[in-house]
Amino acid sequence: MLAVADDNQDLLAGRYAVLRCDPPGGTHRKATKACEALEAAGGNPADVARDRRRTCTTEYKPVKAFAVGTWNGEDIIFEHTYGNFCAMLAATGPVFDF
Repeated sequence: MLAVADDNQDLLAGRYAVLRCDPPGGTHRKATKACEALEAAGGNPADVARDRRRTCTTEYKPVKAFAVGTWNGEDIIFEHTYGNFCAMLAATGPVFDF
């Protein structure tokens, strides 16, 4: 399960998506690309290759990203706060782009 919320918001009030890989599916609108990014990162959103083509402003509007699930039998729990939505997408690629 993936979730994104404004920093001042409870994650329960944010947006959610279910991502399944092998085969890609769930409610994530870019499941195939998100699975490919996670595959290259060994299942860890923190290790997804940064999108160097994405240029973001320095506007500070924090957003929280949260992921919990299983990758190759290993439990994955990820939570990080980014300076804004664009910064999150630059750092995590398609994983939280739902």
